[in-house]
Amino acid sequence: MRKTFAALTLAVGLTGCATPQPPLLKNTASGRAEGVFVNTSLESAKSQIISKCATRGANVLDTSGNQVVCGNEMKGGQAIGYQILLGNSYSTTPQVKVRFVFATEGKDVRVIAFPWVETIMPLGQPRTMDLNGNADRNDIQKMLNEATVTADGYWRPNW
Repeated sequence: MRKTFAALTLAVGLTGCATPQPPLLKNTASGRAEGVFVNTSLESAKSQIISKCATRGANVLDTSGNQVVCGNEMKGGQAIGYQILLGNSYSTTPQVKVRFVFATEGKDVRVIAFPWVETIMPLGQPRTMDLNGNADRNDIQKMLNEATVTADGYWRPNW
């Protein structure tokens, strides 16, 4: 039974690898989703990201220093797949989390997103996996593009 389940999981995983990745919306030096808030303070940029997290249904988990961490519990088949991949039947339901790191550059603020999936094993040890696929990166890039609107109301892409 276990061998059959493992073979099925491997087959599904390899099929997922065979599907082509969508093209990236934006290539960045960091290899992550990035945005620049033009003529904006650090606190204002953080506030915009917190607002975007909330409107997308994510919980704001941390706002300390130059970072904001948003996350939400996975649901359905995606949660089951990541629980099989990262944990076991006793681990917590996987959560998707994104750490937004802010860097002040003169009058502008650059934000870089670091997404990952996390589950907690029965004895409290976390298991994590970076989300670095094009689809995940594009989703976060769209959010950053929506959030990085200048004070005059016009979005100016920084590429």
